[in-house]
Amino acid sequence: MIYLGIDPGKSGAIAAIDVEAVTMHGPVVVTSVRTIKLSDPEIEILMWINRIKKDVALVVMEHLTGGGRPDERAGQGNMFKLGMSVGACRMALAAVGLLAKTKMVVPMKWQRDLGIPKRGKKTEDQHKGVLFDKAAELFPQIRVTKATQDALLLAHYARGLKV
Repeated sequence: MIYLGIDPGKSGAIAAIDVEAVTMHGPVVVTSVRTIKLSDPEIEILMWINRIKKDVALVVMEHLTGGGRPDERAGQGNMFKLGMSVGACRMALAAVGLLAKTKMVVPMKWQRDLGIPKRGKKTEDQHKGVLFDKAAELFPQIRVTKATQDALLLAHYARGLKV
């Protein structure tokens, strides 16, 4: 069973966590973790999703509004790029029949549910460091990068949701 996490942000990615239950009440074993960057060509992203679609149980995509703190709000150009990224991800999911299995979740919700502390007075870079450390802790078997950390955490969050 595969869980997808999609971070449609400016340097976003998609992560796929393949898991299998050892027993009905036993632990869940992660059998593979794969990622693809959204900066890759759209056709490659679509083919990547298409190859794994039959095993996907749930997709969680980060719902970004572009709000943020006044000093960090995205300009029109960045908002347009974010909209394009979200639209491209939704179109790829629709094309392979996964849009109905997709949940949109705001960062505050998934981060709180994973036990990640609120940003508070930390800078964006400091908070990203907290997210990076959490992803590296959860996925020691792969090389976590700043581009893939949120997608990995979203896929891990998806795994904990009821399908």
